[in-house]
Amino acid sequence: VRPLLVRDGHFLAGGQRGALPDRRLFTYQDTALTFRRLYIYAVQCYNERDHRGKPAKVEVAWDIPPSSPSDLRAEQKNRLVRLTWNAATTLSDGSPCSDLAGYTLYRTVTRGSYEKPVTEELLTDTAFEDVPETMNATYYYTVRAVRRVEQTLIESLPSQEIEVAYRD
Repeated sequence: VRPLLVRDGHFLAGGQRGALPDRRLFTYQDTALTFRRLYIYAVQCYNERDHRGKPAKVEVAWDIPPSSPSDLRAEQKNRLVRLTWNAATTLSDGSPCSDLAGYTLYRTVTRGSYEKPVTEELLTDTAFEDVPETMNATYYYTVRAVRRVEQTLIESLPSQEIEVAYRD
C-alpha cells in the first residue's frame, strides 16, 4: 500500500463531471479536521450516462505535523549543490517527535511555488546533493519534515526558502 501524502489538509478528489479524465490531480480541502482521528473518504466517479463507478476508499490518519526543519543551507561545488538542514525533533506543538519518516526537499525556479519534490522517496538524512538541470539559473529550495501515522504521511510547514544562483 502506498502511503497517502497529506500537506496542509489537501487530499485527492475527482474530476469534472461529464469530461474525460486527464492526468491532473484534483484536490479536496477538508478544513474541519481534529488531530488524532482517522478520516475515511469515498471517491466515486460517474460516466457520461450518470452510472456510478465503484467507490474508492481513502483513509487519512490525521495528527499533529512535525515542526519544520531549520537552518537550510546550500553550498555549490562545480555542478553539485550540497544542501543541509537541522533535523526536526519535535511536533509543531512542541512535544517530542518519535515517528519521523524523513524529509521532502523541493526545488523550483519560481520563488514560493513548490509542487513536486526533488526525489520520489523520502530523504532519511539531513543532507542532499542536487544537480539541477540548467546552469546559469536561479533555484529556490525548501524542505519539509514528514511523519508517518499509520499509512498517512504528514508534512510539516516548509523550512525557510533559500536561493541558489547556479552558475558555471
